[in-house]
Amino acid sequence: MEATAERNGIDLTPFLDGVALLSCADVGQTVWIKRSGGDWEGPFVVADCIKREHMFAAICYKEELVEVGFRTAERWGMAHMEGEIVVTDRYVEYDVEVYKSPDPPAPTSEPVNYRSWWLENARFTNGKSFSELGFHC
Repeated sequence: MEATAERNGIDLTPFLDGVALLSCADVGQTVWIKRSGGDWEGPFVVADCIKREHMFAAICYKEELVEVGFRTAERWGMAHMEGEIVVTDRYVEYDVEVYKSPDPPAPTSEPVNYRSWWLENARFTNGKSFSELGFHC
């Protein structure tokens, strides 16, 4: 994440870590992350995004939402260093929420299911939705 942030001209210093989200429109934005049963963590900066051709599979089949940087993966017990080698202890954290704002979420903030939102709002260049073209998750 550090190398990607640097390549994209993003300074990670004022943030807890960098993350990658699904939409490239989010690069440079501030977000907060909450794991199931945990508290909101952040702020994070969106330093990267998924390739457009991978979005459908990531959203519909893998149900991905966010990729965290190594510092966060290490803090969450997902990865650690053994000398110069990164060891991945687990690849997935389930039931993660992302809140897009420079300010922390209010206790009354209601989550939005990104998969449902994306399927309802994403359009092909011809204006058709996924369901109109017969794509279903």
